Amino acid sequence: ETFVCIFMSSVLREHLSQLYPELRKAGFDIHHLFQVSWYNEIMPSKLHLPTFGKKDTSGLIIGNTKHLWEAFTKEIQETGQFPPNPLDQYTMNSIESALVKWANSGSSSIPYEIRWVHDTEPSRVVAVQKLANVAGMSYLCPHSYLSIHPKFGPWFAFRAVVLFHESFNLEVPDKIEHPSPASEAKMIAATSAALASATGD
Repeated sequence: ETFVCIFMSSVLREHLSQLYPELRKAGFDIHHLFQVSWYNEIMPSKLHLPTFGKKDTSGLIIGNTKHLWEAFTKEIQETGQFPPNPLDQYTMNSIESALVKWANSGSSSIPYEIRWVHDTEPSRVVAVQKLANVAGMSYLCPHSYLSIHPKFGPWFAFRAVVLFHESFNLEVPDKIEHPSPASEAKMIAATSAALASATGD
């Protein structure tokens, strides 16, 4: 049973890897897998993500670096359309299109649900910074409240979270630390100095 579980997880992840080129083509070059249970264990029940009747399932965080802007501006120039909230609309259209193409390309289609980072509907909100932190993707600085990526620093953005109806049985990642402890120390010192100045201490 364990062997079958590991084999199926490997097959699912191999199938999922076919999605990434389509996302990169649209400018979404950050992809990070996680187990939904990691997030649900640290969040209040009202913010839990669904596991679709299963003990645990997996998800995918989708984000971008500066590479998004070339694809986004090209789309605007080619279509001549500038809808309300153009970046959010481009994000939804592009990611949905990539997922549909991916789902139709393989023999093992995995059902999924998308949560948009810009969505403020209470039942759809994802505390994505905390999710990325517990998933080992980026460090959440308690002083600046910035998410800091090990490679891109704070110069990236979260766009969507895809929730799959299957589990890839991922291993719990190591706790992610601040990529630059010296920078964090300077920030703490500067913040303390500013507070002392403001309070007259």
